Amino acid sequence: MERRRRGAFELQTKHLLMFGAGVAVAICVAVVVSVGPGGLFSALRLEDPAEMAVSPVETFAIGVRGPIEVSGIRPYYDDDFQTHVRAFVANHSREAQSVALQVLLRVREASSQAPPLATFEVVISEPLPPHGGQEVDVGLAAMGSLQSLPPWDEIRVDIEVLAASGG
Repeated sequence: MERRRRGAFELQTKHLLMFGAGVAVAICVAVVVSVGPGGLFSALRLEDPAEMAVSPVETFAIGVRGPIEVSGIRPYYDDDFQTHVRAFVANHSREAQSVALQVLLRVREASSQAPPLATFEVVISEPLPPHGGQEVDVGLAAMGSLQSLPPWDEIRVDIEVLAASGG
């Protein structure tokens, strides 16, 4: 008669089945949570263009003026605690485009006449090539601290052309 050692673990089929079921449940929960309340099939469907125009698509704040897009806006403090912003400027045109813009960050629901929460100027000395882009790093004039800005899905990016300076 063979005795089992005390404390020895014997792997049984029921243990493997319980572990497999736990892994399957964890995967299902992860899929449902990552897809959201609409379920798996809503994440796979294509958006209707009319619906996209109404829904808040710009969860990461994009501003567009003609063929020029300003996106990837990332404000930060430099070593001297001055506010700056990094952003990507893209030219969606087939022709080179000069860029001299003022970017105004407002609360999404604010009117275009409301004072902006923050502004910055984008002036690129050489025209952007067709379908080209460039990252810029410029000063940011903010009405408060960067921490006081609302979440990015509540910010609208307005773009105005800078007036040519007269000489």
